[in-house]
Amino acid sequence: MSEEIGKSENGQATPVNVPVKGNPDGLPIKGTLGGPRPGGGRKPGGMNASTKLREAALKEFRDRVAKHTNRLFNAQYSLSQGVQMLFRIDTDSKGNRSKPQLVTDQEEIEKYLDEGNLPDGSSYYFLTTERPDNKAIESLLDRTYGKAQQNVKMEGDKDNPLMTILAQYGLDKDINPPKPKEDTDTDA
Repeated sequence: MSEEIGKSENGQATPVNVPVKGNPDGLPIKGTLGGPRPGGGRKPGGMNASTKLREAALKEFRDRVAKHTNRLFNAQYSLSQGVQMLFRIDTDSKGNRSKPQLVTDQEEIEKYLDEGNLPDGSSYYFLTTERPDNKAIESLLDRTYGKAQQNVKMEGDKDNPLMTILAQYGLDKDINPPKPKEDTDTDA
């Protein structure tokens, strides 16, 4: 007989004697406990709930980025070119100059580009440029032409490269590599 958990009238768990299938005396049959079971385990392609959530979030992120690909490309392209900004310094009636203010009004920018600084001298405009972002340039080129080949040069024992690597970390002191076999003539 084996013990199984049952519930009493008050809802508490109590052991109940129930015979084990397949054996008349109620003891488990040897080899039937544990081990692989046919049809047991995770089904092929099955995933944990956390993995499903992570993949759903990643898909949502990729979809969101894909919707804005053009805008993101243009922003990265602008960074790779450098950014020009128009500033204006105003002069008051006493001749005092204000701090430079970034011009964001499209009409004012177009007017400056068409006419330049105003002749009355009340405002002074100047352009400033931020340097191109090298990482943006590199990213655009890598995505367009593929990443440039990078060669790694390792110096050391060509016949035993593992010892070269171990020597870099100081792990070669306790290891005695096998010596190469010398050609011996047995025809003497």
